[in-house]
Amino acid sequence: MRGVHTGQTRGPDEPSGLQVSYPATVGDYVSAAVATRDASALISPDASKAIGKIAVGLPAALTRFFGFECPLQTDRATADFLICCKLRGAGLNILSGLRTSHPLPSHFQQSDVWRRILLFSKEWVQPDSPVFQAVNSLWLEFDVDGISFDLPVPSVFIGTDQLRPGDALGQSRRTCGDHAWLTDRALPMLLGDSLDPAVKRKIALCVNRLPPGAHVFQVGLMLARNCNAVRICVRGIPLTQIGGYLEDLEWHTSGALNIILDALAQKVDRVDIDLDITDRVLSKIGLECYLGKSSSQLAGFLDHLVSSGLCTPRKASAIVNWPGAANLAAPRRDLAHGAQTASRQFESVSTEFLERELHHVKLDYRDVKLEQAKAYLGVRLRPQTRQSRP
Repeated sequence: MRGVHTGQTRGPDEPSGLQVSYPATVGDYVSAAVATRDASALISPDASKAIGKIAVGLPAALTRFFGFECPLQTDRATADFLICCKLRGAGLNILSGLRTSHPLPSHFQQSDVWRRILLFSKEWVQPDSPVFQAVNSLWLEFDVDGISFDLPVPSVFIGTDQLRPGDALGQSRRTCGDHAWLTDRALPMLLGDSLDPAVKRKIALCVNRLPPGAHVFQVGLMLARNCNAVRICVRGIPLTQIGGYLEDLEWHTSGALNIILDALAQKVDRVDIDLDITDRVLSKIGLECYLGKSSSQLAGFLDHLVSSGLCTPRKASAIVNWPGAANLAAPRRDLAHGAQTASRQFESVSTEFLERELHHVKLDYRDVKLEQAKAYLGVRLRPQTRQSRP
């Protein structure tokens, strides 16, 4: 069946005894998500085509959740591309080589970065590995501008819920050894080199200084960029405690950050923070802003960004219009030369649809001011029932 795989091969989260159908590549998902709604204000036709060239090299079974990173301060509709591979999913089996019916392109092995990602995945898939116990997802992030479409190289983000401080009942704070799965195994495998001891100590400090209830939920390596910092993404710190936490990390804070956080507290549900770590915390701080489902809350937040010069009115309008559903079987155009899109045969077996959402908006803070804003647009593959059909 052209453009579709049907068979008994399944991932850990797929029920036995069922045939599972996939379009050929992630490019089919991208095509359906973008082309069935006018998203050109956020992702131009040229950007869509460039993303499609990356996505058609990735098996569709690799992910059930992907997205786009879109700058908001300009009407230029550029976008980067991200995909998520879950521990309990087919994506890990593809990356580790266990699922031979959906291989990655063989020429990916020519990239040292891809070889390290595949090596990490072979470790991650082992149930007796501490990496398996600690890591719940892997994000691959592609910087579209300047990328080689023949061999696209991603940056990597490790998802985890295991990086937490000691509890509030007097238990001792964790030591570097408690983070050995990350600093001595996972990161060295992805870097192709051991981690500098000063960086290891700073990572441990970032975890150990967290207030109770907070945790590091992602650790990133910018493998596609000329950057040696480790990105630490932190969730669960009350906004009133973020300044004190940064001071504990010897990052110079100021009243300007507290004013910004106070303003955000009135407009968003949650703010996570992103820190770039070497032997110190670098100057730029990312503020990930998450909103609920309220349209009035979204409108108020976007108005705040527009009035602050961080978002154009055209981009704000496009973000409001982004959420919705896309039918995988709907007619759509190719996004890249040679891309396979779902055939009429796929229409008869498709049992899933794509749900578009605004995942979060990230604000970059540096030198007592906000520098830029970026929207992260999510797309999830959902089961299709009679009630949920787009």
